[in-house]
Amino acid sequence: MQQTSAIQAQEAQRTGAELAFADVKSTVINHLAAISRWLDRKSEFYSRIADFTVTRRTVLRVNLITVCFFVGVAAVEAAPVASLLSAACAAWMVRRLNKSEMKENETAEKGGEIL
Repeated sequence: MQQTSAIQAQEAQRTGAELAFADVKSTVINHLAAISRWLDRKSEFYSRIADFTVTRRTVLRVNLITVCFFVGVAAVEAAPVASLLSAACAAWMVRRLNKSEMKENETAEKGGEIL
């Protein structure tokens, strides 16, 4: 009898822990989705400067590319490995930027709306 109640208590604790994990997981997923929606919104400031629609994600990527480029230039004599890593990082981000812009263009051509 005591053994049965001990097993039931362990299962109740395990179920509570699983529920807590599921709650944390759903909270993280909701926050990531909110951040993604925020990044995909139009940046009013940069859109006015560029005279075309620019998303916050694009602005962030372009600025990170610029930072990586300047780090690579500044570190080329003192730390060539850091310069190469910075250049590789910038190249990867340019690839991601081009890939996302191609996807946005395909969506726009199919009649989808970009926010």
